[in-house]
Amino acid sequence: MYEKYGKWDKEIWPEKERHPILVWENIQFFDSEKELFSIAANGTESWEEIYVSVIVFDSQDNDCFKENSKHKESLPTFFDLVIRSVNSDKEFYNIYWDIVNNHKK
Repeated sequence: MYEKYGKWDKEIWPEKERHPILVWENIQFFDSEKELFSIAANGTESWEEIYVSVIVFDSQDNDCFKENSKHKESLPTFFDLVIRSVNSDKEFYNIYWDIVNNHKK
């Protein structure tokens, strides 16, 4: 998300968690649509795997992964492509670890 949309708009710090949920707001996912979305993302990364959790809301605050959402089928493909296209640029990690290490609990 960072490489495609830049720095997130805000962080949500769940109680007793060391890592925030990153939130991007007013994101246009699909070139064929003008609709804007909000995305909340969290995850972990190791040498063996990457685990990502995302929540996506449309401009009307509807959950885009719900059964009746017109985007339910296209979003997993979108995020799969985003994850696979991540390069080794350290810029995200520098910003991310700076906020994690400096967050007051």
